[in-house]
Amino acid sequence: MNYYDYSIEIELGRRIVKERRENAFREFLEEIDFHDKFVSEVKSEINKETFTIYTTRPGIWIGYKGKNLKRLKEILSKVENTMVDVEFKEIRGEFFDIWKE
Repeated sequence: MNYYDYSIEIELGRRIVKERRENAFREFLEEIDFHDKFVSEVKSEINKETFTIYTTRPGIWIGYKGKNLKRLKEILSKVENTMVDVEFKEIRGEFFDIWKE
């Protein structure tokens, strides 16, 4: 019996999803003219995905009266083709680069 190894297709699919998400975040940050280092985590449920964004400046991401947040949800929902929720976790403190080359 021959078995087909789907690992190549799975990895290609992961790369495509990652690229689409990165492009969505890039589009959003360009729209609000903000440059930030952040981490995003995605939790998938049936018909819904929740993005958790770890950033030092969540207020800028959210915007005045949630205007930016609404736009971010629109962009991500379009890319994910499902309902998207976004939550923020504020990173406090300093970033350290302790590795020396």
